[in-house]
Amino acid sequence: MNTAIAKKRISQVLRVDSIDSTDSDFLATHVPFRKIVVATKSGDQFEESYKSEEDIYRDIFNNNLTRNEHQFVIVEGSSGAGKSHFIRWLYAMLSAKEEKDDVVLLIRRSDNTLKGTIRQLLEIKEVKEISNKEAYERLVKANQAITESKFKSTIYHQFIVEIENDTSEVLGNIKRKKLIALLNNSAFQERLMAAGGPIDRIYSKITSSLGVDLDLIAQFSKADLTLDIDFINQLDDADRKAQDFANSLMEGDDDEFIEKITAYMNSFVETVIQTSAGIEPGDFQQIFKEIRQEIKRKGKNLILLVEDITSFTGVNQALLNALVTGHTGSNAVDNLCKLISVVGTTTQYYNQFRDNYRDRITKQITINDGVIGENKSDLVQFVAKYLNAISLDSETLDTWVKNGAYSEDMPVHEDKDHDHWDKFKLASGKQISLFPFTQNAVINLYEAMSDHKTPRYILRDIVEPAVNEVLHDISSFPKFCLGWHSSLPESVENRIGNIVQSTQIAQELKADYRKRLVAFMSFWTNKTLDVTSNGCIAGIKTKIFFELDFGEFVSKLTRTATVRKVADPVPVPDKTSVSQPTNDEVVEVTVEPVQPVKPIVHA
Repeated sequence: MNTAIAKKRISQVLRVDSIDSTDSDFLATHVPFRKIVVATKSGDQFEESYKSEEDIYRDIFNNNLTRNEHQFVIVEGSSGAGKSHFIRWLYAMLSAKEEKDDVVLLIRRSDNTLKGTIRQLLEIKEVKEISNKEAYERLVKANQAITESKFKSTIYHQFIVEIENDTSEVLGNIKRKKLIALLNNSAFQERLMAAGGPIDRIYSKITSSLGVDLDLIAQFSKADLTLDIDFINQLDDADRKAQDFANSLMEGDDDEFIEKITAYMNSFVETVIQTSAGIEPGDFQQIFKEIRQEIKRKGKNLILLVEDITSFTGVNQALLNALVTGHTGSNAVDNLCKLISVVGTTTQYYNQFRDNYRDRITKQITINDGVIGENKSDLVQFVAKYLNAISLDSETLDTWVKNGAYSEDMPVHEDKDHDHWDKFKLASGKQISLFPFTQNAVINLYEAMSDHKTPRYILRDIVEPAVNEVLHDISSFPKFCLGWHSSLPESVENRIGNIVQSTQIAQELKADYRKRLVAFMSFWTNKTLDVTSNGCIAGIKTKIFFELDFGEFVSKLTRTATVRKVADPVPVPDKTSVSQPTNDEVVEVTVEPVQPVKPIVHA
C-alpha cells in the first residue's frame, strides 16, 4: 500500500455508493456479478432464470428480437445489494460503445432528493432544448431555496388542505373531520414534525441530502400514527373530535384502522410535494414527452438509466407514467422515440408499485443480498481491487481508462514493503497485495458480519476501518473487529492468554494486547498455533506478527513450539488455488515465501 497516496484517496475510492465514484475508480474496482435473477415477461407470465451481467446487457440492448421494442426494466434489491453498481456498469458499457443512434441519460443517486434530481435534469441538453418553457421555468423555481422551517410547515398544512378537499369515500365525512381536528392539534403536529418523523422524511427527500438515508422512503409509517397512552393523556384539553380520533389510533387496539389511515395519508404525499415545491402534476410527463419527440426528430432512440426511483419523490408516479408509455400503437401519433428505461428501486418500495405499472414491466432484475460472497474468489477480488485503487493516483487510472480500460493493462501498485502478505493474482499475471488483509481475513470477517453482507457494508464495516487503522495507528490493529464473534478454538485462545501473561509486557497493557492478538488469530490466520519451517505461524509469515507489535508473543511461542517441516500437511498451504470465475479475472491467490527477516521494532 502506498500510504501517502492512500491517505488522500481512501475517501475518494471507498464511496459506499458506486454511482458517485469516477469512471476510472469504478472500472478499476468492478467485480462482475455472477448470478442475477432475471424475470422476463412472456405473455402474461414472468419466466425466471439466472444470468450473467453480460447476458443481461445483450438481452436489453443488443437483442435482435427486442431491438425496436419499448422496454421498461426494473432493478430491485435490498439496501446495499449492488443495484447502483449494476446500473453504473450498464452506463459504462453503453458509454464505451458510443452508439450513434442512442441518447443515453443517467439520473445519478449522488443527491437522492427531488431538487437534486431536478438539478441533474436541468443539465441535460435535451431538457434545455424543450419548447415547453413554462414547465421548464416551474422546474427552475422548484429548485430555488426556501427556509427549512417554512417548507416543513408548508408541507404539513398542505396535507390538511388536501384532506379538507378530499372527495373520495375512503374516510366518511365524520372521521375525516376528526382527523383534520387531530392534525390541527399542536401536540400532534409537533409529533409528526419531529426529527426523524414523517414530515422530516418528506422534507429531506425533497430538498436536503446531507446525512439522509439514501434508501429512505418519504412516507408515513404505521409507527408514526400509532399513539401510546402517554401521548393520549397530553390531549386532555384538546378538541373532542381530536381526542376521539386519537383514541382510535391507540396502540394495541385496531391495527387494521391504523394501517388504513397510514395508507390514506400516503395517498396525498405526491400531490402535497408537488404543490409545496411549486410543480404542476403534468410537468414531468410533458417534459419527457417533448424530450422523446425531439430525439425522435433527430432519428435517435432514448436509453434512460434511473439509479433510484425514490430520487423522484413527489413526481415518481408521473415519471413511471412516462416510462411505461410506448412509441407504437395508439401512441404512434405522438411521434415518440423508442425508450429503454432501467430503473433501480429498493424491494420495499417496489412492493408498493401499482398493478398497472407491474403489468408494463418487460424485465425484472433482482440483485440479491450477499451475491458478492457466494464465490470466495469474487469476495477476495472485490477487496483486492479496492485496496489497489487506493494506492494509485487518479491520473494513473484516468490514463488507463482513456487507453481503453483493458483488464490486462490495469495498473497494479507493487507493494514491495508488504511483499510477505497474501497477494491476489489476476489473469494478466499481475498480483495485488492484500495488505492489511490475508485471504483468511477477508473470508472470515465477511462470514462474521451480523447482517447486510453486501458490497456497501463490506466497504464500510471491514475495508475502510482496517485501512484507516494501518494508515494512522498500526499498533492498534485490528481494533475495529475486537467485538466480533469468532470461532477460535478454546484451547488456542487459552494458550494465547497464557503466553501473553508470561511476557514482559506491562500488566496494564496485557488485556488489550491479548484482545488484539485473539482477534488477529481468529480472522487472519488458520486458527492454529503451528510453527512451520518456511517461517510461518498459523499459516502466515512471522514478519507480519512483528509488524503488528506481536513480537513478544512470537518470541515466547517459538521457544517452546515444535517446528513442523513445510512439506508436512498444514491447514493453509503456501499456495491456495481458487476456482476460476470468468475470463480476464482472478486466477488464484498466492502467498509468496520470503526469506527470514529481522523483526520490525516500533518506537
